[in-house]
Amino acid sequence: MRFVASTEFQDFEKLHCKRIGQIVGPVMLAEGVAALAIWWFSRTFFESTLSSMGVLLIAAIWLCTFTVQMPIHRRLEDGRDEALIAKLVQTNWFRTVAWTLRAIVAFALAV
Repeated sequence: MRFVASTEFQDFEKLHCKRIGQIVGPVMLAEGVAALAIWWFSRTFFESTLSSMGVLLIAAIWLCTFTVQMPIHRRLEDGRDEALIAKLVQTNWFRTVAWTLRAIVAFALAV
């Protein structure tokens, strides 16, 4: 975003939101359904604990996505705002860490 010219930023952001939503939306939904299925069919305390952690991490990611990230993107559709871009990057670190932990949980469940 920082490398997109101000004159092209609005068009870029609108297209980005549309395209990323088409890609990420179904993947996030599939991840959520899969996590709930794994939790539902957990047979041991270990599986149940790990799968519960996975579901909670996904819920936290979704909460951040829908209450923080998406509103920032919607505001950026009105035009370039360096402070909002910085806030977007800063708040995305939470999701990065949560998805990393989620990957560790998923790996532990797979093993």
